[in-house]
Amino acid sequence: MVNWYKSIDKARYLYPEYLVPSHTRPLKGKDSIFLGFATEAQILEEAQKYFENKKFRESLYLSDILLQSNSENKKAKALHVDTLIALGSSDKNAYSRHYYLTKPRRYLEIS
Repeated sequence: MVNWYKSIDKARYLYPEYLVPSHTRPLKGKDSIFLGFATEAQILEEAQKYFENKKFRESLYLSDILLQSNSENKKAKALHVDTLIALGSSDKNAYSRHYYLTKPRRYLEIS
């Protein structure tokens, strides 16, 4: 399906519920994060530090990990929503902005 689209941004616009946000723009090289044997509390604390330092992609990556392991974690869900909104309000690409600003709606409806 992705081969049909000219860019992943169009796929983000059309099918936001099927994509994991941090997987569409993965962290690479010096930006990558090694977690080792971290607990949920340690990962959440690290994600909050990244968010406070305006490193939203890193915060999104870590909050994705938390939600994939425990979808009922309310603090991780709130951080994830805040991070998506921050990314959406700072992104210049219209498709990405739409994706980042509509994805939190799903989490808010579930809560």
